Amino acid sequence: MIKICSVCRIEKQIEEFSPNPAKRPGFRSVCKTCRVVQAKVYQALHPEVHSKANVKYREANREEIREQSKEYARHLYATEPERVKKAVQRYQRTEGGNLKNRETLMRKHVLQRYGKDLPALPIEVLKGVWKAYHNQCVYCGVTGVAMDFEHIEPLSLSGQHTPENLTLACGFCNKSKSNKILASWVVEKKFDLPAILKRIKEGRIYIAGIIALLPATK
Repeated sequence: MIKICSVCRIEKQIEEFSPNPAKRPGFRSVCKTCRVVQAKVYQALHPEVHSKANVKYREANREEIREQSKEYARHLYATEPERVKKAVQRYQRTEGGNLKNRETLMRKHVLQRYGKDLPALPIEVLKGVWKAYHNQCVYCGVTGVAMDFEHIEPLSLSGQHTPENLTLACGFCNKSKSNKILASWVVEKKFDLPAILKRIKEGRIYIAGIIALLPATK
């Protein structure tokens, strides 16, 4: 069956036209190709309308979009592993990718050691923690070395994986403190407890400000 598009005036197979929900059975007068072009032009001329509609659709179909993304990721892993590997490497070289990778490693460690599956924190929160403590170990104060995300109150002692309980620690302090209570460990190491508590308090205030600026999630 042949139909003429009302826009490009080209004769096309009926499969090139979308069904018209207002006229069933029936098809739209504009072919699929021209409808795509029309949509792009409208989006360019009315970006604010398109943005609001896009946000509204994503909020209404959050779970469906998440499942579609997972399915697409599984498809890429199965069909183009090298492409995925290179994309991951590029992302991990960015600031956000580096922080997300650190958090992922920490969550894997907690899952293996304590059997707790921690929720992933937003990248804005991870960046906030990093900036709040100035890429400095909150305990010994060292800078210029690799830092780990560290739970101030250990997870094994009812600590939570929340922004307020997250800080930065050098590898030495992170391993040394492990699941010990902060105050007793600081005394054991002869660190300056008041200075540590002051840094934690200032860091939490900064992080709270970052969280307050994040859009509310349902």
